[in-house]
Amino acid sequence: MDSPGGDGPDDEGAPAPTASPVHLPQHELTRALRGSLAAIGDEDLVRIVSGSRIDSLEQDDHGVGVRTRGAQATWWRGSYLVGCDGPRSTVRKLLGVRFPGRTAVERHAVAALRAELPWPGEAVLHRSPPWRSIDAEVTARPLPHSLWRVDWLLPPGRDLVTPDALLVRVRDTLTGWCGDSEPPYELLDTGVHTVHHRLALRWRVGRAFLAGDAAHLLGALGTQGLEEGLRDVDNLAWKLSLAWHHGASEALLDSYQAERRGAVGARLRAADQALPLLRAG
Repeated sequence: MDSPGGDGPDDEGAPAPTASPVHLPQHELTRALRGSLAAIGDEDLVRIVSGSRIDSLEQDDHGVGVRTRGAQATWWRGSYLVGCDGPRSTVRKLLGVRFPGRTAVERHAVAALRAELPWPGEAVLHRSPPWRSIDAEVTARPLPHSLWRVDWLLPPGRDLVTPDALLVRVRDTLTGWCGDSEPPYELLDTGVHTVHHRLALRWRVGRAFLAGDAAHLLGALGTQGLEEGLRDVDNLAWKLSLAWHHGASEALLDSYQAERRGAVGARLRAADQALPLLRAG
């Protein structure tokens, strides 16, 4: 079919199709990051120390020190510290930074499975499925190697999702998508994912900084935490590099919090405002 005002299906003025989002399994991301760090091959630049946890933190005008406990307990000293240690960040707690927000904004039952679905490589959102066991929206996101992540929005509350109930959801959903009969599938993993919206009040305390899930939690309506964490790194890395090599002004280091906290806060507010309207519709 010719596009309106164009010369035909190959009209160069036609908008290019939007690429499907990239969905990356956590274990593949972790493996890729570890491989990239190992490839550097210089422990003076990068060192991975597993089995250790931060126990205490001290800082002065010249640097930051942390003590770790575990199999390789020791004292570490550096010019700056970036706490990327997740939602329960020890660094954030040792810095005394509050982490206000909303708990359990949404809950989703989640399954990872291998199956052949009617739309290979494309994500799907089914807002009002007619199947008897599904009472809210369901999404499917493609992963490599014919794998899929399927999410079912759960009703408000903390009702237990039993393995049998989740298996019924899987079977009814696959049957509804693929026709009258249940297609072959391999169930690899299941669980319940709870979405929280939280934002640390401070992202910089002296020579210590917060980034990623230690600084923000978001996940509803496409506000994905991984992308925001990468934006944190992109904003902060060059500023710390400049500070270490040439010295940087306090204003430049402070700009990390001003820029990134402001951007993430705006996305959280937008999601909080839109979520009730979307779910009500």
